[in-house]
Formats: sequence, C-alpha cells, structure tokens
Amino acid sequence: MNDQLQGEQEVEAMVKRCLDSVATKKQTLRQKREMLSNVLKNDSEYQKLDEAYRKARIARMSRKADLMRQEENAAVQASVNDLIREVKTEQLALSDWLRQYRDNTKSDTFEHTDGVMYMIRANFKVKKESKADRWLRKHREQEAKIPLPGITIDQKSSIGRGSAAPAA
Repeated sequence: MNDQLQGEQEVEAMVKRCLDSVATKKQTLRQKREMLSNVLKNDSEYQKLDEAYRKARIARMSRKADLMRQEENAAVQASVNDLIREVKTEQLALSDWLRQYRDNTKSDTFEHTDGVMYMIRANFKVKKESKADRWLRKHREQEAKIPLPGITIDQKSSIGRGSAAPAA
C-alpha cells in the first residue's frame, strides 16, 4: 500500500511539473507572438497590404451573405446545419459506446465489419475548475455518500452523459 501511495505522489508531482512547464512555455509563447505582432504593426508595406486584404474580405463576406439569402441556398444551408448536428450527436453516442466497449472488453482495439482494425483512444485534458465544476464535484461526492438501492453511479461521466446501471 505504501508503494502505491508513493507511486501516486510521484505521478501527482509529474503532473504538477508538466503543468508548470506548460504555463512557462505559454508565457514565453505570448511574449514571442507579441514581438512578431509588433514587427508587423511597424512595417508600412505590410499595413497597406493588410488594409487591402480587409477591404477584400469585407466585399467577399458581403457577396457570400447575398448568396446565402437566396431561398435555394438557404435551404441547402439549413440541411447542412441539420446534418452537422446529427453527426455531432452520433459522435457523442459513438464515444460513449467505445468507452463502454473498452471497459467491458479491456481491449483498445476492434475490427470493423470491413475488416479494418480500429484503435480506441482517449484524450485527457486539464482545465481550471470553475464554480459550476466545483458545485458538480461536491454534488457528486454527496451523491456517492448516499447509497441508492441496486444502482451504481458512474463517477467519471460528464453532465448529461452519465450512466446508471444496475448493480451486479
């Protein structure tokens, strides 16, 4: 048990070191980008070209808006927006099914019906905890303390995508 605690502390220390390194590099990146921005702002030829680009972009956006107002194009755009929403919904469902498949089979690969092997990947990110995140975490911790008969709650689920399954 002591080895596990030491291992957890080492992992936590590595996470903190990586977060500090990322923060330092982001600060340096901001400074370098500002330097490059100043170079561009101070070049008169670049400024003239940038102004011409802005005018051309405005004319382009105006023409696009005129075309999109046409009835037949507006209908196609609405259809595109519907398809985008459907694809996002399917991708969320696929993500949930892949997580469940990986958890059930303890495998991160599967073969599709066309014979192609696919690999399941999970990407983890860190973000600062907001007030809403804090409230949700505390709410989940309180929920976990109140046992529900015959139901276990998946503590890793995100809002709206949680799963409640019968206890085995």
